[in-house]
Amino acid sequence: SVGYHVIAASLMWNWQITQRLSATLSGRLDHMELERSGRLDPRTGLSKRDWDRSLEEVSGNAGLVYRATDRDTFRLTAGRSIQAPTLVELGFQSIETVQG
Repeated sequence: SVGYHVIAASLMWNWQITQRLSATLSGRLDHMELERSGRLDPRTGLSKRDWDRSLEEVSGNAGLVYRATDRDTFRLTAGRSIQAPTLVELGFQSIETVQG
């Protein structure tokens, strides 16, 4: 069997700098622990150590919003995102290794 546990911590800060200008910052830390139990097919070339490991990733966003007039707004944003693999994707990697 293959599985994983994910723990995530996030935060956000919104700052109204002036009546027309605001800033938002956010961040997230993901910690993922992979695990596998049972016999490994030797044709995969993978060891138990390849499965039993942990990954950490940081993602975040930043944005400035300026209200030039009551009808006009300008936004400047930047961000970094991550996407952890699903159990299906992890399984396909193992099947592709066996069949490849």
